Amino acid sequence: MEVLKPLLGSSFRSQPAINALLQHFLGYAGKPLDLLYSRIGGLNGRFFPDGWGNLGIVNLKEDIDLIKQGAWASEGIKVEWKLLQQGSWEGVPYKLYEGSYRTPCVNRIYDALPAESRRGRVQLLMPAAGLGATQLQRGIQPLFSGRHTPAAVLHLAATGDHGFSRRLRLAAPLLQQGVCQLVHESPYYGARRPPQQRGSKLCAVSDLLALGWATIYESLCLLGWLEAEGVTQRGICGLSMGGVHASMTAGLYPRPLAITPLLTPRSAAVAYCDGALAPLMAWRALLQERDVADNEVERVVAAAARPVSLLHRARYVRLQQLEQQLEMVEGSRELWQQQQQQQQFSAELQREEANGLLAALGADAPPADTFRRLRHVLETYTDVTRYPTPVRPDAAVLVAARHDGYVDMASVQALQAHWPGSELRLVARLPVRPWQQARCAATVSYRCWAAPTEHWPGSELRLVDGGHVSAFLLHQEAFRAALRDSLARLEAGAPPAGA
Repeated sequence: MEVLKPLLGSSFRSQPAINALLQHFLGYAGKPLDLLYSRIGGLNGRFFPDGWGNLGIVNLKEDIDLIKQGAWASEGIKVEWKLLQQGSWEGVPYKLYEGSYRTPCVNRIYDALPAESRRGRVQLLMPAAGLGATQLQRGIQPLFSGRHTPAAVLHLAATGDHGFSRRLRLAAPLLQQGVCQLVHESPYYGARRPPQQRGSKLCAVSDLLALGWATIYESLCLLGWLEAEGVTQRGICGLSMGGVHASMTAGLYPRPLAITPLLTPRSAAVAYCDGALAPLMAWRALLQERDVADNEVERVVAAAARPVSLLHRARYVRLQQLEQQLEMVEGSRELWQQQQQQQQFSAELQREEANGLLAALGADAPPADTFRRLRHVLETYTDVTRYPTPVRPDAAVLVAARHDGYVDMASVQALQAHWPGSELRLVARLPVRPWQQARCAATVSYRCWAAPTEHWPGSELRLVDGGHVSAFLLHQEAFRAALRDSLARLEAGAPPAGA
């Protein structure tokens, strides 16, 4: 009996002719659809109505030290599991568990989280064959049988993705390849959402920082838990905001990962300041130059920029050297100011484009100083290219939409360029061949052709038609193909140096 389907729903499917027509139409209407979806989403309020909040809740120097010391691995995470469902999905026996845990974040972040967010939740969807004769019993017995240890992917939430069902629906078909799916619920979302928050509209900018850092640290702990359970092939995936957090986590995790960022920008500033979310900002609430703790916003950003400027040049073996390096760059505010001046011209152009978008949507443009402050905060704390390159960038497969209203193509290409050995690939739909996809003879597969590259084959950027919303609806098989391929690359091992 297939009891998973009522929980997950069915994937978006249509007749081939209708699907082709939809893809052709949405390939050009993707961006207008994104803007319309954004306007509808704004009916229940705006982001950051309480202003900046307390930006001091994130202390990057201390947080980097914590990761450097490996506290996330040594202390671990204590998950309490319960069985939700068991049955068969497309002929594959499965079990679905839900786990809860006290968030392992540092006290500074823990105290900043609302009470509802301090208890985390994950769901684990796995083929029953992976369990063998063992069961989940709070770590008393191993989760996976020794004779069959499947791969596992950690899925992080996009903006507005409350609960688990969307990502379970995306991941369920990978049961056929024996891949387990660990689906994480973000702080401030789903059961972790505070009652005063309207939907996904975070009350303050500091809430976004707390959400991000808590997600990253919980993800590191969950990956460590998978490793302790004997899972050797581990991956991480996220769409949009979830892709940003997945990329950051991969840059801080000291072991190889399969990485699959889907429709992911280089930083949150791309969506909040330049993309379809810009009209949904509570710009009036952000007019103040100080946060609620009376911290000057620009000073907080300048202080945070020092450890971040070192972090982006770091590699895993160099994380142990960060403390000494941080001591050497005290007083580097001038360097940070020079970097900001170099970026000012580009930022002004982006602000003009954002103002054009706001005018087109009938929204008022924010004052230049307010726009600049929000951009500086988001670029400093959420720019993926400031984080270390993952251990295995060649096991990263990115997917982007050609006409994305939330995430512009230049941002995605900047993220891809951050990972060496990159390729740009154009996605096409081809019939499945028997040796490519077992038990899926009635489906279609996505394959790619690579543009010439000077590097050994590294991370891939795959383009699909449509915008942010339509790509999620129509190209889930492309997302799954990227997941499969990133895991295959991880299993194949790193290319030889100079190859």
